[in-house]
Amino acid sequence: AVHFFGKGEHLARILYIDFLNLDPLDIYRVLRFGTRKRIPLPNIMKSGKMLRDAEVMEIEKVRDLYSKLSSWSVFARNHGLLESLEIIAKESGFWGHIIVHLRGQEKLDGYNGLIRNIEALVEAHRDYTLGDLMEYLDLLKEHNVLVKKTRRYSRSPSVRLMTAHRAKGLEFDYVYLPGVVWGHWGN
Repeated sequence: AVHFFGKGEHLARILYIDFLNLDPLDIYRVLRFGTRKRIPLPNIMKSGKMLRDAEVMEIEKVRDLYSKLSSWSVFARNHGLLESLEIIAKESGFWGHIIVHLRGQEKLDGYNGLIRNIEALVEAHRDYTLGDLMEYLDLLKEHNVLVKKTRRYSRSPSVRLMTAHRAKGLEFDYVYLPGVVWGHWGN
């Protein structure tokens, strides 16, 4: 929605994101109004009059989201990708949502894994943009590739599978090395 700012189909997809705190009935009213009147969604969200005509109850929340999206779009076109993502995560309410979420640490680990992947992309391509990131994420989704998470802790006992080189220095209580025979792998 930030990268494709102004395109209603991208905007409509994000309206139900829980940390944006929009009333589902207000979202329905905005979408229904736009469909019936054939008015683009961004135009409705920007206009207090149209939001009143659509019988939206929390007009300022809808207009505030429009204003933030507009601001983030301009910011993303004029600043680095990582800086843009940080501003969006902070101002959208994403950080607050993660902090209070029951699985907050797990969600934070996933986000940190994504940021590390993005840092690697930016390091390799200095001019990496939000649009480039959207293409990259679409490619990951298309090929069903998961973003690697960083794990700070485990909620329950589990088995972690990894190479010997990856496990080096992690100091597990128990380590199983299947398929290792004398003379095949060290002493």
